[in-house]
Amino acid sequence: MKQALLVLTRNPFVKPSGRKKVIRTIIESLQSGGCRVDLAILDEDLGEPMPHRGEIFWLKTPGVAKIMMNTLLWPLLKGFSLNECIYFSRSTKKRIEWLVELGAYDLIVGDMVRTAPLLEGCGATSHIHLDLDDLLSARYAKMCASGEGSEALLGYFEDRLPRFLLKPMAWGARRLLKLEGRKIARREVYWANFADSVSLVSSSEATALSREVKTTVEAMPMAVDVKPLPEFRVKELANRAVFVGGMRYQPNLDAVRFYCDKVVPLLVERGLSDFCLDVIGEAPVETIGDLTDCKQIHFRSFVDDLDGALAEYPMFLAPLVSGETGVKTKILEAFAAGLPLITSKFGTTGLMIEDGVHFLKANSAVEFVDAIEKMLADPGRGRGLAMAAHEYVERNFSTEVLAARWKDRILSRLSTEEGDGKMWQLTLEPSVVAGATAEQ
Repeated sequence: MKQALLVLTRNPFVKPSGRKKVIRTIIESLQSGGCRVDLAILDEDLGEPMPHRGEIFWLKTPGVAKIMMNTLLWPLLKGFSLNECIYFSRSTKKRIEWLVELGAYDLIVGDMVRTAPLLEGCGATSHIHLDLDDLLSARYAKMCASGEGSEALLGYFEDRLPRFLLKPMAWGARRLLKLEGRKIARREVYWANFADSVSLVSSSEATALSREVKTTVEAMPMAVDVKPLPEFRVKELANRAVFVGGMRYQPNLDAVRFYCDKVVPLLVERGLSDFCLDVIGEAPVETIGDLTDCKQIHFRSFVDDLDGALAEYPMFLAPLVSGETGVKTKILEAFAAGLPLITSKFGTTGLMIEDGVHFLKANSAVEFVDAIEKMLADPGRGRGLAMAAHEYVERNFSTEVLAARWKDRILSRLSTEEGDGKMWQLTLEPSVVAGATAEQ
């Protein structure tokens, strides 16, 4: 049996997000291909059982003081981007090297550019695969060009900062974004050439990067659980729509703010003041601010059963005004749930879908209101869009399709010899791994 080690910056089993679903896809695809998968996670051990077949090793992340020191030291010594500085420490790197040597892994998978420096020196006998998710350099460039807000610019990194540092750090991050984008563009190329193989969720971004590097770059998006298309019926929440996305991710927050400021007033003008958008996903009060005052928007936070929640609604709205990179998990989830979709050009990046066939495109507030009126007036048209979209996502993004792609394009690259990895999980205490990585 082949053995794989994933080095991750987040626990993929809690608080689901688009990136975590990509990671879950990698885990499940490798397991489906006959791999034993162990995880080294730079995150806090919650002390709860995790739904994973394989070992989980919790690695402590650098504290704020260490990160600040990293940002001063490593860009000068090694040319690191700020993204690389967040998780790097020499003790963690040594611990990962020790895990790789002891486990005799055939495959090591890194979680974006942020983990790449931790994998340097681990590839003597292992195939190193770097999953970049999307091109951060392209994302940052578009964020600078669009003039997006700064409320959620720090994303989930907020959890690791004292509250009094959030505003000044977000202010500084906005001003450093252009510089970071240029730096990380060079680092993406550097680490892609270092790895034995690379993947991104978007085929267009994979093609773009492959032109700049010697390493093979594959398009490996997230998989979605595609169930049979539900029977057509009038939904109980007929005058509502749904959007899925955590408000700590700036493009999601910008989308909801655009809907509140631009779309809602037009809905009221046209006599649709009772039409409501429900937002599913993390929504910290300090981030969403006065959006809670909008009567036409309801924040539902996380739900345990997303499929069940989506089934309550007649349509999915994704009023994105930024984020023209990668593939949007929320769009695939809407298609898999059989929901007709209204979204902008930013919602369909990386997807080969057609306006009027798979979804309705709306790039302005007026177009969004027009599309909402069309959906409400003609549910049969929405059903036709949903059927075409459901067929598209089943053909291209089902768990079976992605598992086959990982097997054909990555696992097939590994040596055909049976690995002699040591089944050492019975003798290694996880606390040894976690405790040894603490920063002094």
